[in-house]
Amino acid sequence: MRITLKGVAYWFGWFLTYLAIIIGLGAVIGSLLYTTLGLLTHPDLSWSERALYGMRDGSQYAGVWAGGLSLVLCWMKGYKQKTVNPHIESKGMDRS
Repeated sequence: MRITLKGVAYWFGWFLTYLAIIIGLGAVIGSLLYTTLGLLTHPDLSWSERALYGMRDGSQYAGVWAGGLSLVLCWMKGYKQKTVNPHIESKGMDRS
């Protein structure tokens, strides 16, 4: 089995896609939590400041887990592709 540049680009693209989705979800959830719960804890801040702080903190917290989770999701995707269609060559691997 050979690893091709096309296969590396394919899996790197999926890794970055999962990474962006996880960090984006963390930012959105953080923004929503900070704007709603921030009314109780920091009523002196404006809505936009609470949303900005929530996006920043949410993306940082999600970023801690995003790399490992993205790697696991890519591994699961590759395993699923290999087991669902075992007769089709796996992406990135070339049998020689």
